[in-house]
Amino acid sequence: MMRATNRKNVDDLDRELQILESQLYSQDFSLVSNKEKVRKNVLTKVNRKEAIAMKKTISMKKISGIVAAALIGTALLSQTAFAKEIMENIVKMISLGNIEVVQYETPDIESYPFPQVLEGKLFDQEGKPVTTFDKEIEAVYTKDGEKIVDIDMNTGKLTTEKEEALYEANNTLIVKDKNLLNQYTCFEVKLPSYLPEGYVFDRAEFYKEADKEVKDSKYISLYFLNQATGESIYMQQRHADEETAYSIGTDEIVEEVQVSGIKAIMTGENSIDWEANGVLYGMSTQGKIDKEQLIKIAESIQ
Repeated sequence: MMRATNRKNVDDLDRELQILESQLYSQDFSLVSNKEKVRKNVLTKVNRKEAIAMKKTISMKKISGIVAAALIGTALLSQTAFAKEIMENIVKMISLGNIEVVQYETPDIESYPFPQVLEGKLFDQEGKPVTTFDKEIEAVYTKDGEKIVDIDMNTGKLTTEKEEALYEANNTLIVKDKNLLNQYTCFEVKLPSYLPEGYVFDRAEFYKEADKEVKDSKYISLYFLNQATGESIYMQQRHADEETAYSIGTDEIVEEVQVSGIKAIMTGENSIDWEANGVLYGMSTQGKIDKEQLIKIAESIQ
């Protein structure tokens, strides 16, 4: 799993720990996880003020990163051999100033025991108690059989799939008219003039607080849909500042590329991040969109 974390100016030690935290949150022990979906979920959640403030709450769409998150949540990060192993397994880090991407090799961790606050709270799909974080576990449930999507490792608070869906419905503003997007942001939103055949703008989403108007938002999430295939392109744009800066950890290949002469970061074959004219861009795709097309989409945003 990839996780974006907002950053502030820190000394070298804090910076190393932050990179490590990004990696630990990024571990993906699931064999069937949808990396594009995870990335999209990560960037979307950073829209929320709650998500920005609560780094120790982890997404559990596929139990991804659960072992590493347990270490962070129980304050064992700097004291474990696992943490040292992670640091030694960093392959590459590319920084754009407000965006960092860290490539690492995944440590061979089979399982890790629960922190005490989770004892007796998690079960498998058959209702059997789950007592360790295991890379073979694809999902965990409450005693009533509801799927869990988030765990706060400090308090043991669980968030179910239904609760998250309700939260999203109550705290997301959806805008279908692309001509209205700049009414909600504090920066100029620019859409790509090039999209692969069959793709069209579908919607924009904004995080909103209950009963409050969305105005001067620093974040916007954009969705482009191929109606024939159901595949999508996801893009987030952010006003670039200290609050919105982010880091991503991944075990995919990370490389530096160019977008209209500007340094950008390509992660795997379907994700790219860059900064231009005071705006941070993150884009990921599904389906048969290759690296060259991805860069072409990015370069068409003028």
